[in-house]
Amino acid sequence: MPTPRFAILSTNALVGLGLKSLLERILPSVEVVLFSSIETLLEEERHEHFFHYCIDSELVEREQTRLHDKLHRTIRLTQGEAVAGHHLDIRQSEAEIVREVMRIRHFGHPAEGHGAPRPKPEKQLTPREIEVLRLLTRGLINKEIADRMGVSLTTVISHRRNLTRKLGIRTASALTIYAMMNGYIDE
Repeated sequence: MPTPRFAILSTNALVGLGLKSLLERILPSVEVVLFSSIETLLEEERHEHFFHYCIDSELVEREQTRLHDKLHRTIRLTQGEAVAGHHLDIRQSEAEIVREVMRIRHFGHPAEGHGAPRPKPEKQLTPREIEVLRLLTRGLINKEIADRMGVSLTTVISHRRNLTRKLGIRTASALTIYAMMNGYIDE
């Protein structure tokens, strides 16, 4: 299965680079491609498929005709303004952006389930690591996970260390995004 690809189109280079860096860190199995113009995006689209598009809201409004077939997979990058459809307020903190990406992923894009590629984990996780991962995504801390699983705190810490080593992901928010993008949770 090909690597899922995300396209970012922003006229603000810092926004584009920051979002690209954030997505690459929390979704290591996803390729993120940054574009500076609608023309370069459309040229690349002729040869490649993108799973999602993160595009400046004003560009989406201005280029609706040219982006028409991509709108169902587009996340509008906003600066606090209210817009229809999926959007991501770029003025938020990293934690809030991660939470918003999870919310968007939770409700999905209409194309999902209709042949859209779903990333597969690159590393094989054990059933216990998956259970720890799922409990982490619910916001439980190590002690609560240990109580819920009926294991020691040391065991949970060991499973978390293995998750970090296998996936190269350190934060709970990034692990949550990884779990959602790789089908470990559907909530």
